[in-house]
Amino acid sequence: MSQPATGATSREVPFVLTVVAVMLLAVNLRASVNVIGPLLPAIRADLGLSGFQVGLLTALPPICFGLLSMGGARASAGLGPTRLVVLSLVLLIAGQLLRAMGPGLASLFAGTFFALAAVAALNVLMPALIASYFPGRIPTMTAAYTVILALGGAMSSALTLPLQDLFGGGWRLGIGMWAMITAVALIPWLAISRYGPGAMAVRGTHIPVAQLIRSPKAWTIAVFFGLQALQAYVVFSWYPTMLTDAGLDLTSAAGYVGLVSLASMAGSLVLPGILNTMTHTWIPVVAINLAFVLGYAGTWAAATAAPWLWAVLLGIGTTNFPLGLYLVTQKARSGAGVLALSGFMQGIGYIMAAAFLILFGTLQGDSTHWGPMLAALIAITLVQLVAALRSVAPWTIEDDLDAHQH
Repeated sequence: MSQPATGATSREVPFVLTVVAVMLLAVNLRASVNVIGPLLPAIRADLGLSGFQVGLLTALPPICFGLLSMGGARASAGLGPTRLVVLSLVLLIAGQLLRAMGPGLASLFAGTFFALAAVAALNVLMPALIASYFPGRIPTMTAAYTVILALGGAMSSALTLPLQDLFGGGWRLGIGMWAMITAVALIPWLAISRYGPGAMAVRGTHIPVAQLIRSPKAWTIAVFFGLQALQAYVVFSWYPTMLTDAGLDLTSAAGYVGLVSLASMAGSLVLPGILNTMTHTWIPVVAINLAFVLGYAGTWAAATAAPWLWAVLLGIGTTNFPLGLYLVTQKARSGAGVLALSGFMQGIGYIMAAAFLILFGTLQGDSTHWGPMLAALIAITLVQLVAALRSVAPWTIEDDLDAHQH
């Protein structure tokens, strides 16, 4: 039986129910985002999207996550975390159906915004949910969550077109059918909501996210999270183009991106446990960022010589994402601290990632020479490593806020 660590409930929530609820939630956090990719050519042709509109549609995830994440902690304080999960899932279903069934461009963008707003709130809540429902299993559940999240994204990317064709539908069916998966995820959360007013009620005073502006530690972990998010978007979006510009065919390039995903999931599965058991946590932090440096350097120097090796190294590098999620659960003494730090980290981090993506895309343009971009990514990785090492040092957000009150 699971017992929330940060608050009381009128009845204890069954352990199996919480596991199923959290894992189904994880499936939906990337599926609704990644589904746009394989459908984009059909959407563009059907609705007549301009180049700017296509760019805006693909940039909406980090923009929305950045702008809306900071409101997640405040919404949780007002509604209660469990109720916010339920309402977010309802909004996610509505957003998916609106963009699938709406008549035109406005419906597509409005539905996408609503869906991303829901995902932004759920992204912020997830570390706090894991810390609360599974206080003795944080590494295990963080690993499971990140792997299931990646699998959800991979399934929506790989299965949308085959399922759409199987049922004889167009891109609207391809988007809309994922709302059924979200509806399934809603069922256990409705059951959890019946166990009390706050199955993850936060003990103590709510910490406004705005207070973290004066915390150097919060800025450090936000910079780390933003730089790792930038690199994840670069790797999964542009790595195929890097390989095809180097001379590989598109099918092979896509296969190597799949290898990146496999290496990332494998690393995500073991990293939280390693961090939880190792005394010198700087060792795995240095190792995964060194993998990024070597992957970029290899792609720069000889992209076609050993692309499988560069892909594996880049996949290992992207395990900085579960590192960030794990750190949030360790750098606060309360549920309020976890929520506030998660909202600040993701809000600042995704805004930073979106800004860099726009800048990098503008500077790269139509060039097929990726040397300058890869050199910049190596430099960014070194900055990211410094921020990561400072983030894994012993501290809590509550202590840092107390030290910088005046």
